[in-house]
Amino acid sequence: MIARPPDVPAEIARILRYITKEFAASNDPGGFVAGNPAYGIDFRRSAVPEPAVLLYLLRDVLGFANIGRFEKVAWECVFSFRGIRASIADQKLGMRLYLDRAAFADRPAARATGTELVRALERAMKVLERRFLGAYATVQLKTDQVTVMNQSARLREMYEYFKGGAKAAYEGTGRLADTGSGGGWRIFREETEGFFNTVSMITAYFSWLEHVLLLALAFHDAERMPVAEFMRLKWSEKYLALLPVKHHVRGLRVYRRLRRASEEYRNPYAHGALHLRQGAVAFHLPGCGAVSMGLRQDHLTPSFWLLPFDRRAFDDAVRTFAATDRLLREHRSTRAAMKWIDGGLPVAFDDRSRAEYTRAATSGRTLDQFLERSAHEFDQAVNMDW
Repeated sequence: MIARPPDVPAEIARILRYITKEFAASNDPGGFVAGNPAYGIDFRRSAVPEPAVLLYLLRDVLGFANIGRFEKVAWECVFSFRGIRASIADQKLGMRLYLDRAAFADRPAARATGTELVRALERAMKVLERRFLGAYATVQLKTDQVTVMNQSARLREMYEYFKGGAKAAYEGTGRLADTGSGGGWRIFREETEGFFNTVSMITAYFSWLEHVLLLALAFHDAERMPVAEFMRLKWSEKYLALLPVKHHVRGLRVYRRLRRASEEYRNPYAHGALHLRQGAVAFHLPGCGAVSMGLRQDHLTPSFWLLPFDRRAFDDAVRTFAATDRLLREHRSTRAAMKWIDGGLPVAFDDRSRAEYTRAATSGRTLDQFLERSAHEFDQAVNMDW
């Protein structure tokens, strides 16, 4: 059963009706997308950043008829504006306003009227968003009535980009020019560029890791933590919530390696490069000089004042992340989720969706069938191939 859209409070409804007083419902069953003569005017993307909000305003608040979806059209609402037949359609190439061609002498006249129509709708949507939907969205989040868009591929691409940059730098084929004695830090040209890319690579990986752990939460039946609460956790807390390591030796080993990568390579540079055990801080040895708090740590380079770590840190991080990848795809708590995530599909957190994920994860074949069907439905919606 499809949930009913929420009712707008009476006070806000009155304001919206006043703003849209020149609009009226229409009994026109045909609309304009199908071919009735009309001037078509494209919306600015900034005017309607969320098409679903406009549909809600037109159909559910103002009561205008949606004549349905068809090829490359998600919906078309028909109405009149100042007595002129009109419609708005959400089409594959964007939002489009249609005005009855018979009502205008030419396109510039139609465009001028269209501009005023759109401005009125923009004002109405701002009122709707600020005075109602903002608070409604907060309630929806608290009750897990949300979908998280799957950005795994983009975040993973960022990680691979910096990983490739670090590898190239350490192999002597990086982008920094060899300036010889032109600058002190350029003495360590390959190490410098490798260091830059390694820090960025590690930061990107932890961003990807936190993202996939959040998505995987919907598949984790044993952990019913609210989405908003889970999002506020540190990466380590997210990891331990989904991959309990108390009785899992391999999971504990990977967790410890991740913590080391985070504490020694990422955190110092996410917080101003102020790590007591690296070259940013030195203690005073009276009569002798300043000595790094790091003292003799294997991963520090002899040049740690400029470059706290070298290729050994890069290689260590890559191995750690590869081990984490394998664990996520093989552990019973996350392997089904990772298959879904690798498929690029968004993840819904409402009870019905989570129950579907749980049922699908009972076997590999069931999951494959569910994933294939869901991917088809997602592509169909994106491309409006009804």
